[in-house]
Amino acid sequence: MIKTTSFGGTTKYVLLLFLLFTSLAQAQTVTKTWNDPGSVSVDGNGVYALALPAVSFTGADFATGSVISDINVTIVWAKTDGTCTAPGTGNSFHGETSMRLDGPSVQEPLVPPGTYTGTASIPAVTTTFDQAAGVAPSGTPASGTFLPAGGNLDNFNGSTALGNFTVSVGDNGAGDPLCIDSYQITITAVPGVDTTPPVITCPADTTVECDASTDPVDTGSATATDDTDPSPVITFVDAVVAGTGNNSVITRTWTATDANGNASNCDQIITVVDTTAPVITCPADTT
Repeated sequence: MIKTTSFGGTTKYVLLLFLLFTSLAQAQTVTKTWNDPGSVSVDGNGVYALALPAVSFTGADFATGSVISDINVTIVWAKTDGTCTAPGTGNSFHGETSMRLDGPSVQEPLVPPGTYTGTASIPAVTTTFDQAAGVAPSGTPASGTFLPAGGNLDNFNGSTALGNFTVSVGDNGAGDPLCIDSYQITITAVPGVDTTPPVITCPADTTVECDASTDPVDTGSATATDDTDPSPVITFVDAVVAGTGNNSVITRTWTATDANGNASNCDQIITVVDTTAPVITCPADTT
């Protein structure tokens, strides 16, 4: 509870935190990892030039429509003046290194060129990028948790949690490769706000005789699909315009409504006609 004071000076307690607790209860965190059996060598290819194989977050991980509330990435890597399989001990020019986190709709730099300024070759380090960290990386690469340099991971918040995510890496100078062993992406997601109405399909327009049934079982029913609700509620309302005699036109408006109140509708036209002549009985002939 939060203690508040009204304008009249009366102190009261109100429940304002239940929405926060509900959101936390619905949040899900999933981690996906890519790793190479050896090491991917990146040497002189340019800035962010190589997109590593992607990891995919699917409907098995998060509900459809889920959006990111937090994301971080951990990369295991090295840089050497030798090769990834036979590292050297000379100048590795760490300022050539670039790394970026790529999602379905957002890209954020983690390590722009020039972030690191050290030169000594390094063994593999484990670098985690988290927007809650206190400092960005600099100097000679080291293991630890850091702010992205030049990017902001909070820019992923509110974007889709579903799809392919990867790390793009680059090296600006040949002869001292960047060696990528693995990366790990952790996403925390919450249900998104569903504002998409169901897709509704009306039955075909039809013409019936005036003595025939106009019930949906005889004239057809609408169907609907929705991206979050497997069973939208389908209803209808009839508007009847009377014609001459037994003729009329029924405009049947079908509406599909999902669990979040989003609705769509379509019209079916039922034309009622009287094309059957009366059955007449003549009196008997007479003399």
